[in-house]
Amino acid sequence: MVEGRLLEKRRLAGSVWHLRWEVPSSFQYDPGQFVVVHHTVEGKAWRLPYSIACPVQPGMIELCVRCMEEGPLAGFPCGLELGAVLGFEGPFGLFVPRHPERDALFVAQGTGIGPIRSIVQDLLRRGSEAQLTLLVGARDEASILYRKEWEALERNEPHFHFLPTLSQPSGSWTGRRGYVQQHLPEFFPQRELAVYMCGSPQMVEEVRSQFTAAGFDGHQLIYERYGE
Repeated sequence: MVEGRLLEKRRLAGSVWHLRWEVPSSFQYDPGQFVVVHHTVEGKAWRLPYSIACPVQPGMIELCVRCMEEGPLAGFPCGLELGAVLGFEGPFGLFVPRHPERDALFVAQGTGIGPIRSIVQDLLRRGSEAQLTLLVGARDEASILYRKEWEALERNEPHFHFLPTLSQPSGSWTGRRGYVQQHLPEFFPQRELAVYMCGSPQMVEEVRSQFTAAGFDGHQLIYERYGE
């Protein structure tokens, strides 16, 4: 286990925050992995998994987290003061780039955008020429996490495509509507596509099931099993 010191925090939307931590430069991880944060409240020790939300950068990790709203952990970890120190265990997980040379579809929902942000940015920094498409679901315009960042990336990176879809959009929204699962069939003809998915267990299962039924090989479908 290593110690991390909170350097920066900013609210992304609602109860979702982006936290940046300083860690020892010896702490190594792959894009898309997660850490387990150790925190003690009133004598009880908690171990909480959070996905790394940044490309590999020595001595630094970033997390996209949903603030706890109830119970003994209410306000954690977003309410921590800058300079706060926590223990980090890991890294863990197999949600990492598997086929960097292949065109890829990233399907995200909620804070599931965190590890996908890590993978996409890392691939682009490494000069990947694969076509990378991000299909992200949110409730409304204000709930699109990292929206300005994705839009800037799309303008500046010809290999990156940003496709947000909203379940409860305003009347002025001209983009995609509905849940991400409704927009998957248009990608079925891309038979060599690598498909990364991260979000609610129900969303991940529906995405996996649709691509499996469409004839995609299991090795093309990449997702995390946090319970294993």
